[in-house]
Amino acid sequence: MNQGALNNYIIITPNLSKIGGAQMYTMRRSNYLKKLGYNVIIITGPISDFVLKNKFEGIRIFETLYLAIEFDILQKENRELFFLQISNYINGDNNESKGKLHIESHNSNLSLIGEFLAFKLKAKHITYFLFEQKMAYDKGGQIYSFFKNKMASKELVGITKQSLPIIFNTEVTDEHNSYVNVSLSEDEMVEDKNWRFNKDFKYSMRIGIISRLEKKYVRDTIDSLINLSQTYKDKKFLLNIIGDTKFKEVEFKIKEKIRSVPHNLDIRFLGRFSPVPKQFFSEIDFTIGMGTAAVMSISQSCPVLIIDPFTNQIHGFLGSDVFNFAYKDDNSVKSEIIELKLEAILTKGFDKIKISEKGLAFFSSEYSFQGNMRKLDNFIECSDRVLQYNILDKSVLLNKFLRRRLLLVVGVKWYLKISTFLLNFRKRNLNPGF
Repeated sequence: MNQGALNNYIIITPNLSKIGGAQMYTMRRSNYLKKLGYNVIIITGPISDFVLKNKFEGIRIFETLYLAIEFDILQKENRELFFLQISNYINGDNNESKGKLHIESHNSNLSLIGEFLAFKLKAKHITYFLFEQKMAYDKGGQIYSFFKNKMASKELVGITKQSLPIIFNTEVTDEHNSYVNVSLSEDEMVEDKNWRFNKDFKYSMRIGIISRLEKKYVRDTIDSLINLSQTYKDKKFLLNIIGDTKFKEVEFKIKEKIRSVPHNLDIRFLGRFSPVPKQFFSEIDFTIGMGTAAVMSISQSCPVLIIDPFTNQIHGFLGSDVFNFAYKDDNSVKSEIIELKLEAILTKGFDKIKISEKGLAFFSSEYSFQGNMRKLDNFIECSDRVLQYNILDKSVLLNKFLRRRLLLVVGVKWYLKISTFLLNFRKRNLNPGF
């Protein structure tokens, strides 16, 4: 993507509330494009806690409720109203909207929105799947076929080599398996002059986690350390956690649990940090995590045990045992439950220096920010056609008909309340992934 080739770049992402992998990526991507001189516009859901607001200075953000509704069930007049709002917003900035327009969306529903806008605005559109939900559309249906065609055109891009096979729940040929590793911007890691925790070498095992607290592996790690501290009473354990949760009951249950932990286990909730201080990694032996948090760790020469977002099992150290920040590369990689892996490290030890060096080398080769941003640029540049899929004018399937009827009966606000309740209920009881 050469400077000046594009005037406008729209990013369609679910939300910018709080801090997570998607929010951090959108911040990096939009600032990268802004530095190249592009007019960046973000379309997102209503923002309730804009922690990263100061990181989006000079970037236009359009908030809309429409992103929370399955776009294929909206009536045609609602789609046209949505398009009118977006079109007016884009064209409302003097002459900045006169150039080419590229669109990037972040999940399957937003891909339909992106495709709709691309069709109306004569733009190019790729989907970069920050979220790896399995495709929910009927395999014999038109929308599923649309996604298969878009994948064949290299306009669907995963965040790992395993992303598209997971999303489509089938094997994907190397020719069509497009992906770009989520990268870490070099200026995100800083020294915190106000860092209040000092190095303490009296612990037998020091572990770090950077995560939303509702992720299941956070609770599993706490339970594992409670069990190990009861078994190995002559050892002392430390768990430092950076992160929070919007679910108050999740926070309450975790903090209730740790009130009665054994005396040889210290669990510290350090709160929310943006950016994450470099000192955090120098004061622990290794981290447990996935995604951006895992990349942060190896960038600071701190080993990270990769946790699978679906099984909550550990695959091994990134850069040494496994070469993917969420999934094992093949069936030859042995996965273990958290407690067994931690016990093995406690009793047998591990070569921290060697694993740290391999992790840092892997970071340099696979997670270069500028290099991976250019890879993503190339996917949209190489799409040499303006898409002509007007896929949303067709009839809907029965379940979509019922959802559409519900939308018409209760209205947008109540439909969103019902959908949000069901989604939050699912997140409380299942691992929400990245």
